[in-house]
Amino acid sequence: MKRLIASLLVIIITLTYTCSFAETEIQLPGGLEFGMELEKAVAISGFKQQVGNSYYSAVLEQYGFDNTYISGDGTIGGIETHIYGHFVDGKLKRIEYELKGEDKEALFKTVYEALETKYGTPLEEEKSTHQFSPFKSLLYKDNGYVYTYFPTVNNISTWAVDVAENSRIYIDTFSGTLMGSGNWLFTRDEVSVSYTYYDFRIDGTVNTDVSF
Repeated sequence: MKRLIASLLVIIITLTYTCSFAETEIQLPGGLEFGMELEKAVAISGFKQQVGNSYYSAVLEQYGFDNTYISGDGTIGGIETHIYGHFVDGKLKRIEYELKGEDKEALFKTVYEALETKYGTPLEEEKSTHQFSPFKSLLYKDNGYVYTYFPTVNNISTWAVDVAENSRIYIDTFSGTLMGSGNWLFTRDEVSVSYTYYDFRIDGTVNTDVSF
């Protein structure tokens, strides 16, 4: 009887682990996969290949991404979005969803509750910063102008999901106002969700703070 109970416990634990792992599987849009090379990502997803202008190039460089990226429209959880794919050394590193809709507070709440249901409580603030966190401030000079880029945060939450041995995905949600200035000034309210992939065989750390 004891052996039977022990065997049943092993089966239950194994099934529980398998289901839990399945819950952490993350499907990217358009058939994309993290680590995919740029040309293949464009061909598979149908997204447009883009090159950042002088301002956006500075933003990408500050984050540590390549200047070339992909973008297109899609959905996440039934919500209309504009999608960006960012690369490091020609390989897909981050997917960012910019959510469309007028009620930003409701959009953030919908996304937050869905992620909390799937992945549990988000990370504590001191553990949530990683090298490619999409909430950095930017300061740079170009042609005599000083440019700034500052996110004003209303809500921000981060989850860390271990998807395989030595691999982790950080999921960042953001609600706030993006502000930029130089020889112009802009402000834009935004709600976004981003997925950033780390392979610790290549990425030595996720704790590098690259903000000014």
